[in-house]
Amino acid sequence: MTLLDWLPWILVLLLAGAAVGLMVLWRRQVALVRAKHHAQVTELAEAHQAKAEQEATLHRRALEETQTALEDLERRASDAAAEAAVREEQLHRFLASALDYDLGSRMALLAACAKVPLDGALMSNVVFLRRGSEGNAAYRRQIDHLIVTRSKVFLIENKGWKGLVFDGVRPSVLHRDLGAVVDERELGEHFAVHIGGNGAKIRTETEGPEGGRRVPVIQAGRQVADLKDIFAEKGLGLPWIEACVFYSHADVRLRAHDQQTTWKVRVFDRSGLDAVLKSGSGNGGIDVERMVEALEPHSGDIVGFGRFRAAWPARF
Repeated sequence: MTLLDWLPWILVLLLAGAAVGLMVLWRRQVALVRAKHHAQVTELAEAHQAKAEQEATLHRRALEETQTALEDLERRASDAAAEAAVREEQLHRFLASALDYDLGSRMALLAACAKVPLDGALMSNVVFLRRGSEGNAAYRRQIDHLIVTRSKVFLIENKGWKGLVFDGVRPSVLHRDLGAVVDERELGEHFAVHIGGNGAKIRTETEGPEGGRRVPVIQAGRQVADLKDIFAEKGLGLPWIEACVFYSHADVRLRAHDQQTTWKVRVFDRSGLDAVLKSGSGNGGIDVERMVEALEPHSGDIVGFGRFRAAWPARF
């Protein structure tokens, strides 16, 4: 056979080889594409898994931080509640000790205000720091009780004296022999004589070199003068202030003028308390809430009565 006779077969073989080669190349390309796709899918899956794990970690940390914050808040709230309870107990103890002497008068005043009845507030142990005139040293002014009503303000100097008390009335008026027990020549215009106190001693307070600063009516009168200044400084106006000396002990026998003329101070015991407080009924234009709020930082205890009971409930 000649070369021309073999030429067709040669072409067939060449075409077949080319086809086989193309098939091999195609399969390799497909394998490469599949491998690349698998790698990409794997990479994406791993990236998604890593991101999911990262988000889960962040979420877990956020939950842990939130839980820790909640536990911290609960602990702080518990500590704050415990601290508040301790402070409240300390406050009660402080008020009880500070008002120990005036506690009996406080209860008597509240009962009388309810009986009259009155609307207002009772402020006890009201303390101010004042400065004397012409550069004199500062001094402490303490007021036992203030009763604030719409009609007037009662300033009350409490005396828990037991026994026989003469306030502005000479003992010899009751019995001439008592004039020998107390040297009435030493008594000034204003005085208080207490017979039968602790140890059955005789106590005399009268005007003297110290200006009678321990005489009850003079104490109340000077407290009123300072209180008027304080009202003016706080822009509260000048309400009517009834100065009072209250002999609050249940076993006191009082001899006194109802009103001491010079200082305009009313003097009474429990039997005269209701009559004095009745003058505080009605409406005299006093803003009770504003006045009590202004004096609250200076007061050891505040109790509302009548319409103001809910505004300032009793602490003990």
